Amino acid sequence: MHHTDSGMFDVAYEPLAGASGTEDERAEEGRGWWKPAGQSHLAPPSGQTSGAASPTGSGAVGRSRQTSPRSSKKAVKAAGAPRESRARRASWLVLTRAAVKTFFVSDKRGVIQKFKLGVPIRDMRLLDPNLLTSETGKVLVRDNAIVFSMEHARLIITADCVIIPQSGFDHSPLAQHFSTLLEEHITEAAQEAQARDFAAGQAAERIQDAVELDDVSDDSSGFRHEVMPLPFELQMLEVALGAVCALCSQLVKELEAVAHPALDALTKHVTTGNLERVRKVKTRHQRLWTRVVTVREELQRFLEDDDDMMKMCLTRKKLLEHANASVGLTSAPSFANNARRSGSMSLGSLPRFSGWPPATPASPRGPAGAPAGDGGGAGDNDSEESIEAVENLLESYFMQIDASYDRLVSIGEYIKDTEEYINIELDSSRNRLIRLEIIITSATFGVAMFSLVAGILGENLVLPARITKGVHSFWLINIVTFSLCLVFFMGLMLYIRWRRLM
Repeated sequence: MHHTDSGMFDVAYEPLAGASGTEDERAEEGRGWWKPAGQSHLAPPSGQTSGAASPTGSGAVGRSRQTSPRSSKKAVKAAGAPRESRARRASWLVLTRAAVKTFFVSDKRGVIQKFKLGVPIRDMRLLDPNLLTSETGKVLVRDNAIVFSMEHARLIITADCVIIPQSGFDHSPLAQHFSTLLEEHITEAAQEAQARDFAAGQAAERIQDAVELDDVSDDSSGFRHEVMPLPFELQMLEVALGAVCALCSQLVKELEAVAHPALDALTKHVTTGNLERVRKVKTRHQRLWTRVVTVREELQRFLEDDDDMMKMCLTRKKLLEHANASVGLTSAPSFANNARRSGSMSLGSLPRFSGWPPATPASPRGPAGAPAGDGGGAGDNDSEESIEAVENLLESYFMQIDASYDRLVSIGEYIKDTEEYINIELDSSRNRLIRLEIIITSATFGVAMFSLVAGILGENLVLPARITKGVHSFWLINIVTFSLCLVFFMGLMLYIRWRRLM
């Protein structure tokens, strides 16, 4: 395989070693499928047309063109198929558990067929970069893969590799950072695996020497139960969930830093600017609330379903299938040697992961020669431990997202309390204005009596001489009228208070 070293990762130019088919078939498919890293498009080899990469391309059409006129018409209609197929293709990044980094170009259906994912084509729409974050938040567990689509983390997890879409996410810093994070984690995991294999080999040699010398200590049995990391698919799931939970936590912190000052300012002064700030905070809170609740509900759904958690154990399922396929075909030593040569471990020597039991191959008869179905206790125990390992993983990140959810709830309650306080302040101001309006209306009604007397005396009538004789009568009439107006106003206010209208 032609490749260039880039740290622990290798940029491969050919399909993965686990791809199906013969070497010639993989090389033929590699000319139309895979491309080196950094290459923007696929260039066909010399002497090969672009239609040779697809059985329905222009090359196949050219061969059928010589058969009949009807087939030539079909060839004309199919001439545009390669261009349309190329338009639907996207670039993908593959990271294997052996720390091999590979880029290739294909459509979604081709990815499913190439890696034998067993994923319906409709599930691949979750990897569409045009899909809004509010429409994602899904983890779909299928036969041979896990489709993870939450926030910026969108990938396909298998038992041997991770497939990450690249088209449409080139200008997303979060997506690029997530890809880098996966690469670093896989690199560290591969280095740790090499160190464990080296230590395991030395320990096996020491045990073998001790057995030959009949000096086996009690500590030698600890090697069989060595605590190992989680399987590859659960490690990748852990990285993806960690990135999503970290992003949600960061967004909640930023929202808290903006929300509290805006709400405090609105509490002190109700102005247009403060109202606009609170409106933006409320809109931002509602959107973030939807995203966090979506992730939380998805994790809660898996925690409540043991079957889905069991389906996440892709490595265990793969080992069981290999074990069942090898039962009756090869002996145990030959199976172990073949598994060791292929880079995998036999089920009998499979080390115990942290909370992850070794897969037990299905046997036609139970323990002590009992028929199948009477001795399924070991398999049930393995299944329970496997479910427990997945449950512990999901529960830890559910607690993190639940903490972000609780903080959003507190922010929402703070926003609601501030709104209620502002409404109370506005109601109080409205009540004060109503009181002032009542007082002014009552005063106006009281002064109306003075206007009535002035209108009567201002008529062109013959007044008694006693009134028009001197100035003292003028002052007397005004003072009496004003006193009556004041008494009427005070009586009206006392009546309003007695009726508790103010």
